[in-house]
Amino acid sequence: MSDTKQRKPWFRPRNVFPPVLAVVLTFVGWLTYLVYWALTVQPNPSVDYAKQMQALSIDNQPKGDNGWPLLMQALSLVREIEEPLSREEESSHRLDYLDFGIIYEPNADENEIVKLNRALKKLESEGVFDLLAQAAECTNAVGPPRRSETGPLLNVLLPELSGLRLLAYARIASMYFAIAEGNNDEAIKALDETLYIARSLAYQPILVEQSVGQEIALKACKRLRNAVTRRDIDQPTLSRFLASCRRLLPLGSLTIGIESERLLFHDTIQYLFSDNGRGNGRLLFSQLDDVGIMNIGDISDMSWSPFGGRQSFPAIANVAGIAFADRKETAGVVDRYFDAFIHQAKMSREQRLADPFDDNEFRQLNWRHPIPKLLLPAIARAIDERDGVECQIAGTILMLSIEQYRAGSGHYPGSLTDLIPAILDELPHDPYSAEGFIYRKVSENLESAGYFLYSVGADGVDNDGTMSADNPSDAFSTDANVGLDYVFNKPRPGKW
Repeated sequence: MSDTKQRKPWFRPRNVFPPVLAVVLTFVGWLTYLVYWALTVQPNPSVDYAKQMQALSIDNQPKGDNGWPLLMQALSLVREIEEPLSREEESSHRLDYLDFGIIYEPNADENEIVKLNRALKKLESEGVFDLLAQAAECTNAVGPPRRSETGPLLNVLLPELSGLRLLAYARIASMYFAIAEGNNDEAIKALDETLYIARSLAYQPILVEQSVGQEIALKACKRLRNAVTRRDIDQPTLSRFLASCRRLLPLGSLTIGIESERLLFHDTIQYLFSDNGRGNGRLLFSQLDDVGIMNIGDISDMSWSPFGGRQSFPAIANVAGIAFADRKETAGVVDRYFDAFIHQAKMSREQRLADPFDDNEFRQLNWRHPIPKLLLPAIARAIDERDGVECQIAGTILMLSIEQYRAGSGHYPGSLTDLIPAILDELPHDPYSAEGFIYRKVSENLESAGYFLYSVGADGVDNDGTMSADNPSDAFSTDANVGLDYVFNKPRPGKW
């Protein structure tokens, strides 16, 4: 019987130890590198998105003289005079807090009216309105790049918005007083200046600026509609009002506002993610507070994390970034979102209803995408609101045309087509109906403003001019508000 050498097991310590040691050392080395990276990594914001946003605005404005510097001069002058003016008032309020809406109330306090008149005269005597008049002669409004003192555009401040809104409301009040006094030249001048401010903001790249511009335009149109049906205004003046309102259209491009929001988001990404030099990187939790995100949503309430409840994250928290979507994946989500909405913004309302935006991908974003979940803006609402804005401006243009026809002929038109071609080349478009605005003549009595003019609103149904008693704009709501029309004019009760 021959001796056989017994084979020893392969998992002897001297065989197992080297690979295990190699794995352990590799892991320790990787972990050491990861900790070092987390403690030292910084974002690399190298793209000037603010300049790109400004370029978008410039490319989509009429060419010509720039009135933006004149608007800023007017605002600067307001700031110089507002403190002395405030000290003259018992309330010691700043000029910003003057409520010009009071003058339109039926039982307005006479003392408040006197105070507002005094403010208007002060603005006029100090040359603020002269600067606005010079600006209104310009064709565009190119502002400087929107920049933040802290860097990220997410933190950009727009202090001029409140001032421009104040000046616009002041000029709307001036128009109201001028029409009441029969000073038509001053009323037209005030309207031109108001609507220039509205157009200027509608040309700007950021959606909130465009929104304020739209708000100003709608307030001016509303006050003008109220005035022209209650005053016997001559045909030349109505023609000039009409020309001023027609310059509002087309409004600044909504797609530019959406594209600017995309650029703002990509700017946020470059401050929140590392840059590996190949267009990718990881989410840096240590940057959330610097970028201003910690107070948005509930990102600081991460129950899975030992850092939950903090107002900021230490640098070591950057290690957690490996569990979240990387820079490329986040940018891809953002681009698909904005591409979809730019496509929607270029469509008519009728086309959007036939081909609605499918937001399933974005509603189902999971915990790996905290930044898109927190920051993607509600652009669908901005698109729907633009329909309402365009409807109200178009309806105002149509109403002024009807009043101009009446002032020239002595009677209201039998139908809207009577306005063509003497006053309008074509009828304004109602975004809510392919059939256009609804018009019905009831009476020739001037005191009754004897006609109905309305849009069917968001439900697309003619509800015989039924309007919301609380908020007429409910007719434009895409929620549960059905059965309402947006009424521009209806005969006054007891005057038919």
